[in-house]
Amino acid sequence: VATQRRIGSREIVIVALCSALYAGLGILGAIFTFAPGGVTLFYLPEIFILPAAIWFGVWGMLGAGFGTLLFSPYFGYGFLPGLLVAAADLLSPGIVGFTVKTLKVDTVMRTKKAFAVYAVACLIGAAAEAIAGEWVLVAIGLTTVGAIPYGALVWWVGDITAGLILAPILLRALTPFFKRSGLYYDKFFSVRRGSSIIEG
Repeated sequence: VATQRRIGSREIVIVALCSALYAGLGILGAIFTFAPGGVTLFYLPEIFILPAAIWFGVWGMLGAGFGTLLFSPYFGYGFLPGLLVAAADLLSPGIVGFTVKTLKVDTVMRTKKAFAVYAVACLIGAAAEAIAGEWVLVAIGLTTVGAIPYGALVWWVGDITAGLILAPILLRALTPFFKRSGLYYDKFFSVRRGSSIIEG
């Protein structure tokens, strides 16, 4: 087992690919926009980023942050305000990924119990992200305090519809592959070195 905690090329590639996929799905998902700031009723990136946070731990989660930065000019608020939006966007995958890893949930979602734990984490994570995100949009001038309830509800619904309907399909289909390939991270905070793993 390796003894030094260093980020390697594997983690950098995972973050880069997750960021690119998140950004691409975010731009594509703009067709479902129902509230200021790109808030949608079906948030396409959530379909991918929740499984990514479960497969790759913190490295998958970071794709939500960098991906948000990449598409922030597309939604009209630029890179600097995008930093704040990116911080909010980390909450849902962070909460879901950390919960599933910590509670050692069956990530193939083969049981009702596994899906129930995942679903509760998804509901809580989406709520935290929606509320924090709406306050960020107020701070950068894209919405008002009075509009927060509507915007947060749309944001929450957009996250949970994608996260509960299609993300579990990806988990069932691709988790076995990532486990066989050695790309799967057993802990949320960990660094891999070939066949070795350092736990955080």
